[in-house]
Formats: sequence, C-alpha cells, structure tokens
Amino acid sequence: METLRAIFAQIFGQNSAWFWTMLQAIVVAITLYLIYRQLRVGRYSNMLDTLARLDEKWFSEVMLKARHGICCDYVNPEKKEDRRITYREAMVLDFFEDIGIFLKRRVLEKETVWESYSYSIEHYSQMLQVRVTEFRASSKDQSWYDNFQALAETMRKVSKKRGASTQDKTEQEMKLFARGEIQRLEVAGADAHVDLSGVNASAPSIDDTDDNKKPKRTR
Repeated sequence: METLRAIFAQIFGQNSAWFWTMLQAIVVAITLYLIYRQLRVGRYSNMLDTLARLDEKWFSEVMLKARHGICCDYVNPEKKEDRRITYREAMVLDFFEDIGIFLKRRVLEKETVWESYSYSIEHYSQMLQVRVTEFRASSKDQSWYDNFQALAETMRKVSKKRGASTQDKTEQEMKLFARGEIQRLEVAGADAHVDLSGVNASAPSIDDTDDNKKPKRTR
C-alpha cells in the first residue's frame, strides 16, 4: 500500500508536473505520427489514381494509333528521315511531358515511374529526339519538351542505380523495339476493338494544323 501511495503521490501530488509533461509529449508524438501516416496514405492513394489515369490514357484509342503510326514510320526507310512533329509525335511527347511534370512536383515517385514506363521512355525519347531538336530549332525555343528530357535522364539514373543498361540503343535495337511495339499495339488494338488499319497514312505536321492540335506548352 505504501508503494502505491508513493506512486500516486508522484503522479497526482505537488511534484507531478514531470509526469503530465511527459504524457503530453507522448500524446503529441502519437498525434503527429497518425497525421504523418494519414498524409502518406493520402499521397499513396493519389499516386495510384494518377498512375491509373496515365495507364488508361497510354492505352486509349488515340494513343494506340499515335504510337502505332510512329513505330511504323520508324521502320519505313522512306519516312524514317522525316523530322516533323505530327500530331502522333505530339501525343506521345505530351504524355511523357506530363509524367515529367508529375515527377518534378512529386506526384509520382521515380522508382514507380521506372517500373511502369522506363522501357517506353528510353526508346521513344531516342526515337523522337531528332524531331524534338528540329522543332526547337525551327521554333527558336529550346525549352520545348524539357520535362520529357529531364524524365529520360532521371530514368537513366535509376537504371544505373539498379544495374540496368544506360547506353543509347543501337539502330538494330531501336528497330527491334519498333517492330515489337507494332505487334503489341495491334494485339492491344484488337482486344480493345480499335482499328489500326490506315494509321500509316501520312500525318500532317503540327505546323499545318490548327492551334488545338499543336503541342501544349507546359511549365
């Protein structure tokens, strides 16, 4: 009993300030931890939602046709040297430009983007680089698609960290990717009942279309 009395005296007596200070600190620490967990859950949920919307767009009808047309042009010797950015290229460039912005603003994590899109990023960035360079020169604006460029560099760094190859693809590897992409897109198109026939027709340059079809400016 004396021991219990001594304990209660320490807690509720005149010298109990230390106990209530400690208890308050514990409550604050627990509250901050719960808030942190809630923020983490909210951020993770937002990231999953963003990834789902990106995936839906990546496999949308218009994107399937754009990617199919780009790859068909790449393996066609007569069209491979075309350095224009048509609406097809603009669709893919804008898509990765958006991912670059999401990454910069920490809406997405670079490791997650690497898992989902690095294979496509490293090939399409190399495939479209000549067109981007030409467009920057003709528009006298070197900032076009700089978020996509930064995204490709970030993916390269993650690949290096994970022990994956970071070298530029050879022409043979690029054509192999393009042919494989064409096959994958045709299977995806068939599953989604998307007709990819006729996609290989020449697409107008963005300079020849109205402003609604030109690449968007992102900052």
